[in-house]
Amino acid sequence: MMQNRVPISIVIITRNEAANIADCLRSARRLSDDIVVVDSGSTDGTARLAALCGARVLHNKWEGYGAARNKGAAATRYDWILALDADERLDFDLLEQLKEDAPKRGRVYRFRRRNHWEERRIRFGTLGFERIARLYHRHDAQWNDFAVHERLTGSFQLCKWPGTILHFGIAYPDQYLRKREHYAWLSAITYARQGRKARLYHLLGAPLFDALKSYLFLGGFLDGIVGWKIARITAWYTARKYTLLRSGQHETHPAPTAGESACTVASLQQLSSAAS
Repeated sequence: MMQNRVPISIVIITRNEAANIADCLRSARRLSDDIVVVDSGSTDGTARLAALCGARVLHNKWEGYGAARNKGAAATRYDWILALDADERLDFDLLEQLKEDAPKRGRVYRFRRRNHWEERRIRFGTLGFERIARLYHRHDAQWNDFAVHERLTGSFQLCKWPGTILHFGIAYPDQYLRKREHYAWLSAITYARQGRKARLYHLLGAPLFDALKSYLFLGGFLDGIVGWKIARITAWYTARKYTLLRSGQHETHPAPTAGESACTVASLQQLSSAAS
């Protein structure tokens, strides 16, 4: 582990991430000697692997992404916390910058996230310009209780930090589709709790706009056919979450996990074939 200007703890949330957790922890060990894994009911040995790799493992009853991250943050040894997902890695530039510079109180730092699709880096479109807020002081910020797309809340200034978090969670089309399906259900649940309604625009106009934004406005076409595939899935995801909200399915069926699907097998296979 490199010596940082300020000691940083790392919190990783997991569920059935046995294929990813060892590589994630290997990357995290280069930054921190305090790594907390919050595992929510894995059945593939994720928790055991994490413990064997030297992480402290907390077993968690699933109440949402934000709640899981907050549980991990409460158990860290250090006040500065970096939140990671099991399918993410830290690049060299980010590690070097944390070695040279110290984060400042009252600030939350966001990083660029570099997504990979079938071992190819995505440079444009919705997934080419992602920035994620992940480094924070525990007394300045905490995660909200959104079911999905959780955010840090509190009184702080949002700042950029040099370096990149590498993301391999969408490496294959079917994997990405299942994750989008999972998020669509959770988004529908969140919208319902907020009292939002699914209007005609949300079902027709919003998916078209999101596809155009990714493919044209954000230059997804420069990624070639991959940019088109991502734009198409982006439109499907937007339509899917509002369809679930309008139909009320989210009220009578449990949300699928990221490894499962509540869509019909035929629907997912059709989309996966189109995205391959």
